[in-house]
Amino acid sequence: MKKVLNANKTSSHVAPSQQRRIRQRKTQQQLQKENQSATIIQSAWRGCQVRKEINGMNKAAAKIQAVFRGNKSWHLTHTVSFFECEGLFVE
Repeated sequence: MKKVLNANKTSSHVAPSQQRRIRQRKTQQQLQKENQSATIIQSAWRGCQVRKEINGMNKAAAKIQAVFRGNKSWHLTHTVSFFECEGLFVE
């Protein structure tokens, strides 16, 4: 009878430690899942921010190009008309 009690006593001590390991494993798995989810969300957010920044830079570059081309065109037309007028006066 004493041996049976000792066996039961030992098994009752093992069960809480196994339960503790199971709880720890579940907690660890939950933390790992949350970390993966957070990583995915952060990655999507950063990608969105970078695409937004690149879009803004492309719009700024297009404006700079438009101003430059307009300015270049204006100078070409005024330079040509200046030389045409100058040619008329020289004769």
